[in-house]
Amino acid sequence: MRLGIVTLGGDCSGLNSVIYGAYKTAKNKDIALIGFNDGIKGLIDNNYIIMDDKVCDETLLSRSGTILRTNNVYIHKLLNEGMSPSDIYEKILSNYESNSLDGLIYIGGDGSMRIAREMLSHNKDKMKIVAIPKTIDNDIFMTDFSIGFKTALDSIVENLERIRSTIASHERIAVVEVMGRDAGFLAMYSGIASGSDIILVNEFTHNFEAILKKIKSCYDGVKNHCIIIVAEAVELDGLKHNINATKLSKEYTHHTYNGVGKVLADKLVSHGYDAKHISLGHTQRGGITSIDDRIMGAAYGAKAVEMLMEGKTNKMLYMKSGNLNAIDIFHDDVTKKKLLRPDDEIVSFAKNMGIYCGEI
Repeated sequence: MRLGIVTLGGDCSGLNSVIYGAYKTAKNKDIALIGFNDGIKGLIDNNYIIMDDKVCDETLLSRSGTILRTNNVYIHKLLNEGMSPSDIYEKILSNYESNSLDGLIYIGGDGSMRIAREMLSHNKDKMKIVAIPKTIDNDIFMTDFSIGFKTALDSIVENLERIRSTIASHERIAVVEVMGRDAGFLAMYSGIASGSDIILVNEFTHNFEAILKKIKSCYDGVKNHCIIIVAEAVELDGLKHNINATKLSKEYTHHTYNGVGKVLADKLVSHGYDAKHISLGHTQRGGITSIDDRIMGAAYGAKAVEMLMEGKTNKMLYMKSGNLNAIDIFHDDVTKKKLLRPDDEIVSFAKNMGIYCGEI
């Protein structure tokens, strides 16, 4: 057999662990593995490398990002230049067949899963793939935790510990903006893990007067500071995030949220508080890959090879209660967005500990 592997969409930790698990399993089964560079661009341009022991050594397990790199704007560029989706997918199929591939391990987030479904529809089952969910946002509906989430969480909490020491020294408020797009999992989990006082997520409504009341309770107690975690898509009492306009096709891209963190910090300053806005930005995507993402990533890679060997294709793998399962790539749940709900246990934990999470 001869298999391909590709990483698509935004980068995150754990991608190299998937590559390592897939390569080690393929080698053990005498299967050749090639890696397409630059995500969808590599599939279109037929730019690949031969995976071997030198490329895929054990340091991949702890290494963030992806050695195959990724490109999440190339497909938009081609569409804007007048190339049709059919032309793009026919080009990918041609390269798939010219490389005599028996299957493709396809690692991506929700947007990449939509592209996978479209690609397979255009190619009338001539391609065989096993898809693996990854995103720091943890918003893929089927899986408990997606690859990259746990490492991003570690990075956020580590930074929050550093932030706490300086704001406590100056008796300040820190308004810390984190990623997550429309889902508040990074904000909620990191807020609880760091002992934050206020967690603002996009899924719930928030009241500025209630936020002020919670801040006052912090300073009236034994604390002399306050940490507010703000998910990037939050809107608050007329404080709107800015969505960067894009000329790219909306079907193949995400909006970029500028967030309300700075606006909120400035409003708190106008109410007499010493508040600082801090955006953790792309630091959340890096760092040494967590143990969870190493093990889960390697397991995903190994399982994908096994499924392709057994002819169980055009599926997306997902993790549920510690077990790997597979679902048809065309199932509606594959592209359904997972969001925080008021009755989620993690939300109840936060509320029971006195963290302000919104008007729930």
